[in-house]
Amino acid sequence: MFYNISILPRRVLLVLSTSVILAVVVTWASLRAEGGPSTPVPAAVAAEPGAVGVSVLIAAEALAEGVELAPDRIKAILLPEHVVGEDFLRDTETTRRALTQMRAMRAIPKDTPFVHSDLRPLSVKASDPTDIAAPPRAADRLASGMRAISVPLTRETSISGLIAPEDRVDIMVSYGLADGVRAVRTVLAHVRVVAIDGAGGGNAGARMITLELHPEGAKVLALAQGTGNLVFVLSPPGGGGLPRIASDVPLLSTQISGQPEAPARPVTVFRGQAGLRGEGAELRGAGIVARPVDHSGDAVAPVAR
Repeated sequence: MFYNISILPRRVLLVLSTSVILAVVVTWASLRAEGGPSTPVPAAVAAEPGAVGVSVLIAAEALAEGVELAPDRIKAILLPEHVVGEDFLRDTETTRRALTQMRAMRAIPKDTPFVHSDLRPLSVKASDPTDIAAPPRAADRLASGMRAISVPLTRETSISGLIAPEDRVDIMVSYGLADGVRAVRTVLAHVRVVAIDGAGGGNAGARMITLELHPEGAKVLALAQGTGNLVFVLSPPGGGGLPRIASDVPLLSTQISGQPEAPARPVTVFRGQAGLRGEGAELRGAGIVARPVDHSGDAVAPVAR
């Protein structure tokens, strides 16, 4: 049996039409959900016209790592305020100008907001560990086979603080002898200054000086430091070459003061009478007084025959 739809009430027709439309929409939505991804990645959605939002800068195209941010690779988009992160770059003239001096540290997809962690200045090289030079070590400043040794430095011994790294110096030692006589001699010559007080600056307040020496020279300096007071003498620049162990004759204070040399102290040698006959004159000339020993009271052991 067929009914004439035209005679049905208008309200019934409206209900039937709405039901058919809802059924079609539900069926289409279920089919789309089955064919699409289960967890789609949300993209930056612009705010609707007239809505309140924040203008941020995004990538106008996909950017590879290391690409410079030219003006045509930057664009602005209005995002809802609740989705704008603290590290997003707001659209200002200053920010745009700063971005043109940046490069991408990693790949940036298209329409992705720029953040500080994705960018680095053009003047900064890549962060590849092979491109970053290791900080220089103190040992790298020494020539092959050389050693570094540090000794105290004072205003009096450092030429009023005029000694600086890379200078060449001669090292003298001043020490005391008997009867208040002082002596001075050069122990090392043409020694290179590596650093002063560990800071590489030649100021008068520095308290340590580091010198470059070969192993034998380092031993000589260590002995000289324990013998007396070290004095540093600035050498002329240039010349190069290795430091030398000096072998000059010590200069005594009596030689520059005009004082007579101290007399030699007599030394008494107790030897037999026969042993002094041929050596008496030589010993007396050396300041040694020979006194024979009286053996008359000594017991004499009998000699077996």
